[in-house]
Amino acid sequence: MRDRDWAALLIETVTKLNDGFWEQEYVDFFFQKGGWMDSAYTLQDAYAFCLLHHDLGAGNLVACDLHIGESPSADTQIEVNLCKLRKGLRDLVHTSESLPQPTFDVRLWCGTQDEDGALSAFPYLSFRRFLNGEPKETFWLPVDNVPLEVGSQSAAKTLIQLRSRGSLARWPYGSDTIRIFMGSDTWKPACRQFPYPSGARLCNAASCH
Repeated sequence: MRDRDWAALLIETVTKLNDGFWEQEYVDFFFQKGGWMDSAYTLQDAYAFCLLHHDLGAGNLVACDLHIGESPSADTQIEVNLCKLRKGLRDLVHTSESLPQPTFDVRLWCGTQDEDGALSAFPYLSFRRFLNGEPKETFWLPVDNVPLEVGSQSAAKTLIQLRSRGSLARWPYGSDTIRIFMGSDTWKPACRQFPYPSGARLCNAASCH
């Protein structure tokens, strides 16, 4: 893409971000304003969003949603958030008996420079791959020591983590869901494809029907 085209795209994207064109939770899973950051989205945010939005829609990023039923408290409230995470993850079950019930390990330390914690799941979780913005495939992937970020997060940090670590779990403020992203360099060598029972899903035991 030429520089002039990139400039036009970034201006259009930052305008749409500030006008609420995309659902706020969708944006927040990538990055979330808060704390020391300006409330308005910037061209740097638009650049990151363009890359992330494209990678997810083109199938380069795959995603897994874990509906734990509670939104995070302030990221400094480590024990409170750990209790929420452990309870919510413990209550997740598959609606199909043919699928393995995952077990989770989650840690939090909430540093200001590195990630807030780490998330693992055994033996594996189901990730969706999107093509042209539509869900097309389900992959089984191991989740081992994936960086976990709670609450607000800069766009630059998300890009750096996905480029350097290959995966990221996001639990934004106001959301009862953790979304795990994996980049193609991470998920392609590790993916396993199994038949996925129709209608099967991973959900909170109290709300599964």
